[in-house]
Amino acid sequence: MSTCPTIDFGSRQNSEHPEAVQEAAELFIEHGCVLLKSVLGQDYIAQLHRAFVDTYYPYFEDREFPDALNVGTKRTQVTVAIEGPFNSPQLYANDFILPVLKLVLGEHLIVGSFGAVVSLPGAPNQHSHRDHPNIYELTEAEATEPWVDIVLPPYALNVIVPLVPLNAINGTTRLWLGSHLVPKSRTGQMPSVDPLADLGDCVLVDYRLLHAGTANCSANPRPILYNVYCRPWFRDSRNYRKQRPIRISREEYIRVPEELRYLFNWWRR
Repeated sequence: MSTCPTIDFGSRQNSEHPEAVQEAAELFIEHGCVLLKSVLGQDYIAQLHRAFVDTYYPYFEDREFPDALNVGTKRTQVTVAIEGPFNSPQLYANDFILPVLKLVLGEHLIVGSFGAVVSLPGAPNQHSHRDHPNIYELTEAEATEPWVDIVLPPYALNVIVPLVPLNAINGTTRLWLGSHLVPKSRTGQMPSVDPLADLGDCVLVDYRLLHAGTANCSANPRPILYNVYCRPWFRDSRNYRKQRPIRISREEYIRVPEELRYLFNWWRR
């Protein structure tokens, strides 16, 4: 497959959505990623973009920050507070996305982290990487072939929500299809794709999938929101040593519909 596996919810009738959800989950399990088209309103994405720029513009500088993680040249990962337009079920419990996530991770999934990655103008291609190392501590001999992690079902995934279109000028996230199911020594043999995403689309990426941000050739920052969902026992031990994985106040937590608070309960304890 030379293109990113895709499910277009905008082209499906409402009666076809359960079938589309099943197809999306199957594509994700096989390839480690899937592009979901037309799952968020474009007006809502524009609102998120304005709020992000107004609040997080200090991170549009090329420097180190005490509360944000440098993830490559001219790239910063910042935790975004769940407040204002970011505190919306449309974003964290989307009617199209959440059913796919539950098929992949189970009914008891949680939101493990929420934030954004900002790629500044002139950012080059990022180093290829996986979002988290093997979840088991391996012996030196085992580390050459980490098969234990590979045979496990997904334990975490990243929902990427672009706030600007992902294209050849703004850049995107390069994905190595199927690399979540092979040892690191064999990932170079996997085909890579550069998914193109419009406003309102999102990309689901397995936490084990090899990926890398591509260059930002535009004159403006490229912010992408990310929502990490995981099984309730998993905690990211790699990416949150400088910052909180989630920022949600008690007042904002109360704004979350009661039937959806389970997504954040682990953080409020």
